[in-house]
Amino acid sequence: MIIEATLAFFVCIAFPRISKMIPSPVLAFLLVTALEWSVARYIGFPSTLIGDYTSTLSTPLLPIPIVFDSRFSLPPMNYDTWKKVWPSGLSVFVTTLADSLLTYRVTSEKVKSRGSSSRMAFGQGLAQFTCSFFGGMGGGALIDQTTINLKSGAETGLSVFFAGIILFIVALGAYPAVAIVPLSAVVGVMLYSVYNIFQWGSFLSLAAAFLPRKLRDVFFLDCKVNRMDSFVMFVVLILTIFVDTAIAASLGATMAVYTYAWDTSNRLEVDRVMSDGDDTATYRIKGPIFFGTYPVLLSLFTQEVISNDPKDVILFLKDAEILDWSGQLALKTLYLRIESCGRTVALSSLSESSRNLMEKNSSLWYGCVFLEMEEVD
Repeated sequence: MIIEATLAFFVCIAFPRISKMIPSPVLAFLLVTALEWSVARYIGFPSTLIGDYTSTLSTPLLPIPIVFDSRFSLPPMNYDTWKKVWPSGLSVFVTTLADSLLTYRVTSEKVKSRGSSSRMAFGQGLAQFTCSFFGGMGGGALIDQTTINLKSGAETGLSVFFAGIILFIVALGAYPAVAIVPLSAVVGVMLYSVYNIFQWGSFLSLAAAFLPRKLRDVFFLDCKVNRMDSFVMFVVLILTIFVDTAIAASLGATMAVYTYAWDTSNRLEVDRVMSDGDDTATYRIKGPIFFGTYPVLLSLFTQEVISNDPKDVILFLKDAEILDWSGQLALKTLYLRIESCGRTVALSSLSESSRNLMEKNSSLWYGCVFLEMEEVD
């Protein structure tokens, strides 16, 4: 089996260098199957076949909505049923959506075109609902199969259509031909897919992330990535292998979000500029204003700092970005704090996205003074 898997792997790698008339995975399946039935079984070293893992398929029936199909007995639609099915449903949702979005990203990079990820996700959800309504099992995109298709020259939506048609034909009547293919051929082709997907340079990046700078300079490792990013990748890898893909993806995304929030909260800057007559103080706020920078922003404007300001204070927000509700509350709290110290406050030069966000909650800003950039100049 190891010899056949190795042969399939090297055929997939080497044959495209010779010709692309025949997809290399197809040739690998044909050669390994011929080797299995002409040599391996003849000398007494048979391999496991695909047919050994599944029973023969019956002729497909016309799809019938599951609510009208007598072969199925549906559970009652109540809370107890919901408690039993929602963990599995959520796991399938997270896993298939993450795999499909990753496949979409890889495909977009390969074919140098970009579609709509939202439309893709909606279409996948609609397809899964339709399949389950007719008693079938939904699914998602497969990055390994997509990689093999791309390597074989399939770069348009027509290839996806033909892949579905061929799979239908196999299920309809060509199953005996597939059943005699050795499982080792599938293993070899999947290894070829992993070989193409894996970014081998990431090993050096991970190593460089955990080495001190002196050692990186000694080994000329100029490919260091953020240590937290490397840690997230490592955690997702371990959880995927030993626990569950859905849990790994969910925890990895959560860790990445909190890491980003932590890093971004340290990027807020405030510069104080006095006017020529020292009668106006302008605070130029730079960076994102959101839940992560709420305490940081307010800590920069203490009562002691505000008491040293002149009567007029301008909060210049051209280089700032209000991102959420907490960011709006932080800015309004700051406005009221300065105003409570007897100063006249004005908000100036909001970005378009910040202005749009604040206009949706205009009641929060009643009584606040807004200036345009020209008025500040």
